[in-house]
Amino acid sequence: MKKKGKPLSFKKKIAFSLLVLIIPFIFLLVVELLLQVYIQFEYGVSGKSYGIWKADSELCAVQAPNRFNTQTETNNLGFRGKENIIVPKPEGQLRILAYGGSTTFCYNLSDEDSWPRVLQDMIRENPGHEEDQVINGGSIAWSINHLYKRANREINEIDPDIVIIYSGINEDYNAFSLISENKNLKTLRNNDQYGLISFKISQCSWLIRNSIAYKYYTYKLKNKLKLFKPKDINHKEIYTRSTNYEYFDKDWIWNNYIYGLKSMIELIKEQGAKPIFVVQCSKEQGDHLVQYSNRATNLMNEMNVTVINFCDKLNRDEYFDTLVHYSKKGAVNFSTNLYEELYNRDLLRH
Repeated sequence: MKKKGKPLSFKKKIAFSLLVLIIPFIFLLVVELLLQVYIQFEYGVSGKSYGIWKADSELCAVQAPNRFNTQTETNNLGFRGKENIIVPKPEGQLRILAYGGSTTFCYNLSDEDSWPRVLQDMIRENPGHEEDQVINGGSIAWSINHLYKRANREINEIDPDIVIIYSGINEDYNAFSLISENKNLKTLRNNDQYGLISFKISQCSWLIRNSIAYKYYTYKLKNKLKLFKPKDINHKEIYTRSTNYEYFDKDWIWNNYIYGLKSMIELIKEQGAKPIFVVQCSKEQGDHLVQYSNRATNLMNEMNVTVINFCDKLNRDEYFDTLVHYSKKGAVNFSTNLYEELYNRDLLRH
């Protein structure tokens, strides 16, 4: 009969348990460090740090100055692109600031192919406009009220001549995120509470901002680990079902959008710049994602804001990578139409 081994002491059990817990953590830490080294070697930009977002008490996260990731980089003031912004604005420079969400940021395209950059290149082809600048003020997942809070901080310093607003697709996302924070939109409407933004968008997460491994898992590996391919998502069906939530209130979403839009227009005018409202386009006519932008045109006319709408020239699948995000070809088409509108309205004169 085999002799039984001496049972582990309490201290050894504790030590073994800690070791079991620590080993996975050490493994993940090593993976993270290796990924950090790889990203720095493969995509690193001299004088810039990895990760384009930083924590912010008012907006939960904002784009940080002089940062980079695997796709893009930010300039000295935290806007997308390599070209820095000179403050104060150089004499004789026409400066255009384009605000919006991911459809302005153009996350699916390179810096050079994003529509604000393409528009800038077109303007600079004209003699005397070589130093003119178009600033990409897009921020992924931001609603109009996110943009207003940001603009309120920086527009005076940047001193733009023209401010383009291309925003509206993130209003429902902002509302559903607020609902997930236990906000009742019906109650908010009854109390006339507007200008609210959600703190539950992806960049609010510390891990999303700082961990390459976590981002890779979230955006790449998570879906690949699924054993079965999910059915195609019918976004319209999901939107219809979502509107039945107890806390949902479509009127509040519209009022919240208009609150932010009016505030933005008033701020732009106070700073002596000219607001331009560009209606958001989709490859599917009547898509709910662009409903607020389209509906706001009457209000913009009442506020004497220049409204530009050329969506009828962009209703082809080849111009979009998603329902609302332009392809490389679509960004060129969008920029060409926008440039022609600005030129024909004599808005590009110094």
